[in-house]
Amino acid sequence: MQIKTRLTLQFLMAVAPIVLVSFFFIYYSSAKYRKDEFYDRLEKRALTTVEFLAKEERVDTSLLKVIDRVQKDNLPKENVTIYNEFNKPIYSSNDSTSFAFGSFVFKEIKEKSPVYFMQGDYEIVGLTYSHNKQKYTVIAGALDKYGLSKLNNLRNTLFFLFFYL
Repeated sequence: MQIKTRLTLQFLMAVAPIVLVSFFFIYYSSAKYRKDEFYDRLEKRALTTVEFLAKEERVDTSLLKVIDRVQKDNLPKENVTIYNEFNKPIYSSNDSTSFAFGSFVFKEIKEKSPVYFMQGDYEIVGLTYSHNKQKYTVIAGALDKYGLSKLNNLRNTLFFLFFYL
């Protein structure tokens, strides 16, 4: 084997693992950021919705549904459901999207609020809210198709860079 070929292979064997680890770190940190940002956005949507319903006397469930419908920044397949202290739904922002939960989910939310979890492709946050001695459990979920699309694009770009450059 020529010395030129051997040096090239040694260089590749030394540099490729460093680049690969770097790319994994970039992808992992981007995926974590996407997830944290999406859950933060879901949590803010849930709090905004429950505050409208609980604090504003002029807002009832029908007006709140109209407000939710006309918002331009709704997440794909978003649903915010507000439950009373007996875990009975009192408001749902989207009748075509719903989530199924057992009583253990409500118990966990009441103990550890906020709670983050997935149901199928939906990312969901559950939290508690109190106002004027009224206690609410709020569950908000949606699909993060834009964030996941960006993450897939990053993965493809890193893959391309690693194997084709």
